[in-house]
Amino acid sequence: MSYRKALHTVGWMVSFGMASAIAVASSLPAGYHAVSETLAVSGYVHSQAQIDALKADGVQVVISLLPDGEQTVLDERAAVEKAGLSYVSIPVASAADLTEANVLALDRALAEHADEKVLVHCASGNRVGALLALRANWLHGASAEEAIIIGQEAGMTSLEAPVRKLLR
Repeated sequence: MSYRKALHTVGWMVSFGMASAIAVASSLPAGYHAVSETLAVSGYVHSQAQIDALKADGVQVVISLLPDGEQTVLDERAAVEKAGLSYVSIPVASAADLTEANVLALDRALAEHADEKVLVHCASGNRVGALLALRANWLHGASAEEAIIIGQEAGMTSLEAPVRKLLR
């Protein structure tokens, strides 16, 4: 969401007395944004309050790409399950983990939860975007350039070069 659009949205919410919506929006994880009606992406989820805000925004499933030990602030699985949400872990530590197995695992998880709002996250969105770009290209027939755009919109940055080498 652009800065101008965000300001417009906040102004609209305030003018209609939607202060609670502002409170939820301000406690969402960094980089949180919807890429479709049922798929959102973000960076780190740092607290139970952020998980509660995700739930209030309609998220029903959290797919974490963080490898064991990367998240040191929160027992994410326990916090997500405490909120009554489903949790899926697909550890992706680096470009070496941009594998067919991980792309297929993400695709299966998204298919299993196709009727639910899903958050896919890593630390910044970079790994999320990389896997979504590869998924679009390898499994859904997107061209290389279409896949790169999908990846960038989801947060891919420094993994773009390795992703380009892997595209078909």
